[in-house]
Amino acid sequence: MPRSRILKWLVVSGGVVVALLAVSPLAVLWFFHYMSKGELSSWPPGGKVTVAFSDGSDVYAVMTDICQQSETPPTLRREAYTRLLESGTIAQVPDGTRIYIEENGDRLGGLRLSSFRFANGPWKGKIGWTCPNSAVGDVPYP
Repeated sequence: MPRSRILKWLVVSGGVVVALLAVSPLAVLWFFHYMSKGELSSWPPGGKVTVAFSDGSDVYAVMTDICQQSETPPTLRREAYTRLLESGTIAQVPDGTRIYIEENGDRLGGLRLSSFRFANGPWKGKIGWTCPNSAVGDVPYP
C-alpha cells in the first residue's frame, strides 16, 4: 500500500512539473508581449508623428533634425524631408496609432531612435523608427 501511494504521488508530481514546464514559456511570451504594447504620441496631442521605414544615413539625418528641433518638417533639411516623404521612406502617422515597442530610444550619448512594429492599420506588422519621446508604452518601465 505505501509503495503505490508513493508511486501515485510521483506520477502526480511529475505531471505537475511537466505542465508547469509547458505553460511557463507561454507565460513569459505573454508577459513580454503585454509589456511591449504602446502607441505613437505627438506633441501637441492630436497631431502626426514622423516615422521612418528605412535606416539610411539621409533618413537618420532628417529624423535627427525632427527629434532635436521638435518640428515637422525640419527647417534644416526640408528638401530631403519632402523627397523622403514622397518616396514613402518616411510617413506622417496619426497620434495614438497602436504599436509594439521593440527597443526604446534615448538621447544619451547621441540620438538613438525607438524601433517598433505597427499593431494595426495599413502598416500592421511593419517595422518603423521614431523619436524616443514619440513611442510611449502602455506600461511604464521602472
